[in-house]
Amino acid sequence: MVLKILISLLIVCAALIVAHIVDRVRIRERNKMSFMEAFNLTEMTIVTFFNNGQRLNFLLDTGSNDAYISKSASKIKGLSYEYISTNGVNVTGSVGNCASTEAIRIPLTYKDNTYSTDLFILEPLDESFKSIKEANGVQLHGILGTLFLQKHNFVLDFDELVAYKKK
Repeated sequence: MVLKILISLLIVCAALIVAHIVDRVRIRERNKMSFMEAFNLTEMTIVTFFNNGQRLNFLLDTGSNDAYISKSASKIKGLSYEYISTNGVNVTGSVGNCASTEAIRIPLTYKDNTYSTDLFILEPLDESFKSIKEANGVQLHGILGTLFLQKHNFVLDFDELVAYKKK
């Protein structure tokens, strides 16, 4: 009789452990953003987000601090966002050119997770993104820099080709 009770307790404990492990795996998978397909095609860390039913492709760029959206992408019909004050901030590009800009706060959704993100609107990105589309066949809409990755606790994993939330 004691043996049956011990076996029953072991089975219940094992079931609880398995349930806990399964839950942790589900949470980890839900908090991953894959850039595998884009990376395999273009060798770029691109993640597709959604906003109000519209697909937006963003380059995860650790060489950039801020987050940007091209002028044409900011005008996509149906996007949901609000303009925010930039307090006269100028954005400096990689070749040292400087431009004042507008900014928006936009919710970007990946799977079941939504990330509120501030994006500078930059017209020069349109030409750069046009060149990338011609060379790689991928339409980019913006760039998410290290401040986005830090704010949302993401780490880039190039072994698995995912961005995952750090504990």
